[in-house]
Amino acid sequence: PGGGFAVIAGDLVFSVIIFTGCSCAALGVICYRRRAFQAELGGPKGVKMNTAILFVMLWVFYVALASWKVLNPDVGTGGQIAAIGVGVMCIGIGIVVIASLINIYVRHLESKRQSAKDHITQALDEHNKRVVRFQDIAAIVQSHADASPGSDDTLFLAVSDLRQHVQSLDKVCTSLEAVVQQHRGS
Repeated sequence: PGGGFAVIAGDLVFSVIIFTGCSCAALGVICYRRRAFQAELGGPKGVKMNTAILFVMLWVFYVALASWKVLNPDVGTGGQIAAIGVGVMCIGIGIVVIASLINIYVRHLESKRQSAKDHITQALDEHNKRVVRFQDIAAIVQSHADASPGSDDTLFLAVSDLRQHVQSLDKVCTSLEAVVQQHRGS
């Protein structure tokens, strides 16, 4: 009535306990990683990924439990302890599920990369075989031209083989373009 703004005091104890627990867990992980890997947030790929997932899960844990407490202000101590236990189990399960999904995705990408690499290697091998074949034909044509000047049949055959080689290269290029477009799309 006199211009004052009144805010009803809430229960911050549960939120502070959860925040403190998450903070201690995060700092404990950082200290452990410093001793074990000489890297707080870097280090080996798997450990780095699991640490990142753990930190995100700790954040979700805190936000979820603090929100739950705000929506259920009358929950007793037993209910709060049960919620913390369920949340800790969800963190463990979440780490396993998320890490597994990431590993499956990474293996899928590696498989696609290897398949593309194999395809390109095969195309290059075919190209190299055709180049050698064309060089052999060119040498034969040259020897025939030197032996019998004016022989147009040999020259015609060489040009025909060259045309087939160029058409084969066009097919290889089209195939490689399709692989590149496929990788751009995924």
